[in-house]
Amino acid sequence: MADISIIARRLPDGRVQYGWSGNGGYCRTVGRTLLTYYNTPEMVEYLFGLGQVSVLARPLNGEYEYNETWHTTPTGKPHYWTDSEQRIYEKLFVDYAYFYDIDQKWYYIDSGACNVKIPLETVWGYLERTGERSEESFLWKIQTRIFAYIAGDLYEQDEEFRVLASQHRFDPDQILSDTAEVLAADDIGEAEYRILKKLYSLFRNSEWIYNYIDDWVVAVPSEDGSIERLIVRKREEPRKETIEWV
Repeated sequence: MADISIIARRLPDGRVQYGWSGNGGYCRTVGRTLLTYYNTPEMVEYLFGLGQVSVLARPLNGEYEYNETWHTTPTGKPHYWTDSEQRIYEKLFVDYAYFYDIDQKWYYIDSGACNVKIPLETVWGYLERTGERSEESFLWKIQTRIFAYIAGDLYEQDEEFRVLASQHRFDPDQILSDTAEVLAADDIGEAEYRILKKLYSLFRNSEWIYNYIDDWVVAVPSEDGSIERLIVRKREEPRKETIEWV
């Protein structure tokens, strides 16, 4: 897996600005940098005013400009513009995305089976608590919970989905068994990866599911830093942006 990243932000008028933020897109690099140096409206405005960057690190202004050699490096290219969070991947093929929304918070966007919008501070808090270098296991567990929700609560509570599932040989009991095994594990090992590979294959080949639910999911954190719940919404037109979901 590569580590190319983008940053994006939503403006109050609904426009979305996005662009390349270089390699090293992991939370311990780009994510921590955003929380450390670019976590106020003023610094976000400064950052996006630079255009796309090949390196996202310390600011060029103030005390860092003359004392630090590792700093944010603009490419000289302007950002792209669009009208929805859904389109931030149209111009660039990337692995990591960070989104600053109008609630003045940074979000980590995990592009797995669904695009999961997670408060960046929650992802960083997980790394600090566990001492892990990578957020990968944390993200796998969230994606697994999405599979479990679809096969569990959504299947049980939504008759329309249940009828649709019966037409596509959807086996909720098997999916719930597989997801339970992954969620019970302390870490994502070889056995869990095999299960996840099977689940991903199932969901990626089930276009009918993606036609039924929105392709974004919002993760709502609890006070202890874990994920309290996931907001999975039925697809609708006109679509509401995730900032309107909570």
